[in-house]
Amino acid sequence: MHYCNNPLTWPRLGMVVGKKTGRSAVERNYMRRVLREQFRHRQAELKNVDLVVRTQKVFGRNDYPAVVLEFTELLGRLQRQADAQTVTQTTAPTQGVSG
Repeated sequence: MHYCNNPLTWPRLGMVVGKKTGRSAVERNYMRRVLREQFRHRQAELKNVDLVVRTQKVFGRNDYPAVVLEFTELLGRLQRQADAQTVTQTTAPTQGVSG
């Protein structure tokens, strides 16, 4: 998962599900639907970020609980990193002209 801040007030999602990951369009579309649904459920928790999720292995209906858990953990880690960056930016000394 890659991310960066965006100037908007809502999060956005981009996905990369290549043919090497899922051979058939049905598999790839299922993976996109699952990821989009998980993002939709958790986008209120996110700040203004752009997420790009790149799948690396195929998952099916049997793997759904594991995918939800992994996506939740990744978003939690992202949220902690974003909070740490915000704290660093607000507590960093500002450069100004003394005088």
